Amino acid sequence: MQQERKFDKNTLIGFLLISLLFIGYIVYSNMTAPEEKPKTEQKATPIATEKVPTKDTIAQVPTTTLDSTQAKTVQTIPLKSSKLSILFSTQGAQLQQVELLTYKTYDKKTNKHSKPLYLINKSASLDLEVKTSEGKVFHTKNLVFQPQIKGNSITFTSKIDKGSIQFIYTLKNDYELDFDVTTQNLSIADETQLEWNLKAFQLEKGRTQEASFTDIHYAYDNYDDTDYNSSSELDQPDETLNWVCAKQQFFLSILEAKKGFTKSKGSVKAIDLEVEKDSTFIKDFAYSAAISKGNQLNEKFTFYFLPMDLDVLTKYEDKRFDDLIPFDYMRSGFIGWINKHFFYRIYILLTDWGISAGIAILLMTIIMKLILFPLMFKQHKQSAMMRALKPELDELNEKNKDKDAVVKQQATMELYRKAGVNPLSGCIPALIQLPLFMALFRLFPNIIQMRGEGFLWADDLTSYDSIVSWTTHIPLVSSFYGNHVSLFALLYTVVLIIYTRMTANNIQQPTQEGMPDMKFIMYLMPFFMLFFLNSYASGLSWYYVVSNVINILMILFIKQFMIDEKKLHIQIQDNKKKPAKKKGKFAQLLEQAAEQQKIQQQRKK
Repeated sequence: MQQERKFDKNTLIGFLLISLLFIGYIVYSNMTAPEEKPKTEQKATPIATEKVPTKDTIAQVPTTTLDSTQAKTVQTIPLKSSKLSILFSTQGAQLQQVELLTYKTYDKKTNKHSKPLYLINKSASLDLEVKTSEGKVFHTKNLVFQPQIKGNSITFTSKIDKGSIQFIYTLKNDYELDFDVTTQNLSIADETQLEWNLKAFQLEKGRTQEASFTDIHYAYDNYDDTDYNSSSELDQPDETLNWVCAKQQFFLSILEAKKGFTKSKGSVKAIDLEVEKDSTFIKDFAYSAAISKGNQLNEKFTFYFLPMDLDVLTKYEDKRFDDLIPFDYMRSGFIGWINKHFFYRIYILLTDWGISAGIAILLMTIIMKLILFPLMFKQHKQSAMMRALKPELDELNEKNKDKDAVVKQQATMELYRKAGVNPLSGCIPALIQLPLFMALFRLFPNIIQMRGEGFLWADDLTSYDSIVSWTTHIPLVSSFYGNHVSLFALLYTVVLIIYTRMTANNIQQPTQEGMPDMKFIMYLMPFFMLFFLNSYASGLSWYYVVSNVINILMILFIKQFMIDEKKLHIQIQDNKKKPAKKKGKFAQLLEQAAEQQKIQQQRKK
């Protein structure tokens, strides 16, 4: 009979020391943390612009023509809601600046989100290429328009030959800007081409992670489907698109056409820091499409400048904006459903009660572990039963060492069946937890409510935490690890090694030649995760630290109070004396395979 295995004292002492240091640091941090001052509303820093007309002076702006020799007055005009502050330029009737008033940009100097957040700041252009029947071509970005303000609406007018073109902007609500284009007394010969270009600012701390979530998306006609690929190219010559979106990690800039876009082409390119050093931009979006056929233009568009807040985007459910939050690896998948309706809701519920982000993650982890505890207990019970059977399995393998693999496996399954052990049942809990594990990778970098929320030494749980950083480029290290050390990722690696040490004996090493060493792979995983998590959301690393500490405590509790391997061995021997249970499907498949192999061998003979 195998002796009862006891937990290694050195490992336990090491774990206790790390735990005490960790708890001590938390207590010390809370004792020495400065008193949080009440937040004050920060005003956006105005940019230097040309003279802004008022309602009293707006009528004095001269009407412009195509004659480039005439003096033209280029001005900026503001519109503002509770969420957006927008500046328009009379040059091309362009959106010169779009600021989200309730959010801030990460500032490297303060390590906080404290700078004004601009989705556009002289970094975007929209141009219509208008072709007349006389063979003339006009680009609206080259025209200077005359503005007229009425309430929350601005009408820009520019004369073209004997006709005119108007851009009408109306700030509809918090995040929507209606944009209408009309022409009068123009004979338009062909399709009008629209070009929209936008450079996305770096708004977050982690440039690499932010870039990975910054891409171009679009919706097909009638919003039936949304392209969810992070593709750098858009090419839809035959489809009609409802909207196109320049998506960043937490914010959306969307242009919607009520009549749809046709012949669409687009791209998104990363800004090369080797070429544009110290660039404040992260990616460059470009989009072109045909919008109209007819003698006159009468087009209706809407700009949406939105935070990727699920509760905000679900108000546009008919347009499928909520699909743009990358809670899943594919659109509307099972993992996304788990994040939207389970993890996200738990986090929002806890923070709505006034609980800080870091403590909310801690409580989320405890809740998950309590739910999964029955599965974990079953997994460890099966592992204990497998260990109790190991001497008999070794004897059986020695007895059948000269036989083929199918016969060996059939004999092993027969022993399991008589002993009442199901080796596959130990894998089921791990398979059930796999979607949850994968869901968390997409959750933490994409919860906008966690953006800018700090915990302990981390200043933003949606980005990496750092205790040491450097600016010197180190070959391979900078590429694969980064230029900083994440303490949460380091702690997770240490705790995962301890957990691996405790559970390594639960893994049955395959006896077949050529099979990989599973224990080696298990010990390799913590170091792989260290490299992966070092530049990832620190909230995820913190979740995994807590999760694995709880796993270790649960294992100790199960071994000490819930599983007695001596009693399990006695139970297995009693099971052998009972009538054998009906063979499972897997065992039946093995028998069929063994029979087929025997028939093939007989035919060869």
